[in-house]
Amino acid sequence: AFVTGGYLSEKLALTMTEIPHDVLQIFRSTQVEADRHPALMSWLNRLHDCLLVSVRDAGYRTLSMPTICTGGIGIPIQFVAVAAVQSIYRDFCEHPSDPMRLRICCFESSHLQMLRAVKDEVFDNFYRAEVTEDLMSLLQRSQRERPEDTREDASSDDDEAMALE
Repeated sequence: AFVTGGYLSEKLALTMTEIPHDVLQIFRSTQVEADRHPALMSWLNRLHDCLLVSVRDAGYRTLSMPTICTGGIGIPIQFVAVAAVQSIYRDFCEHPSDPMRLRICCFESSHLQMLRAVKDEVFDNFYRAEVTEDLMSLLQRSQRERPEDTREDASSDDDEAMALE
């Protein structure tokens, strides 16, 4: 049978178009960044965890995914990188004898750099879970120290597709 979108469309796990209402309510009700970050991270962690569970439940052990929510939704890569790497870390700890192979596709070089930095931090401290949990404070510090948004125009001719494995 022909499936619109080709044969791979049956294997697509997730499409994200907007931030959930409960997370938006927290952002509307407070201007304090320290209160917003836990709500955002909780949602991003759930999102990435659900993606990995869905892939596992479907019987797959290989996943190629974008930096979810950094495009149209505009969530900073620092948050997405921490959530993605923490979810991968948790998945491996829950299934050490049945690991998944993941590839995160980046369309901006700064995304690749951030993902590598977060991945290196988690893997360098793999057996110290408190370090992966403490990435939240590192994230908050980087947000305060971060210069104005320097994201490149996604439609430029020199776009590169990069991957972090």
